[in-house]
Amino acid sequence: MAGGKVAAGDMRALAAAAYALYSGYGWASMRDFWSIEGVEAGNIASKAIDWMIEGYKAELKRRPK
Repeated sequence: MAGGKVAAGDMRALAAAAYALYSGYGWASMRDFWSIEGVEAGNIASKAIDWMIEGYKAELKRRPK
């Protein structure tokens, strides 16, 4: 993420994963399979997206230059 830029393929993957977590589908899955609703579901989705972005940044540091 040098200069704050994310490669198009990586951005697509990050956006798709974030959408899956923060969409109605993701929230319905949390409700139906884990009995998690409302603010708790939002907090979990937000934290998971944060972990995903931090993991992506760590991966960029490991990639050969």
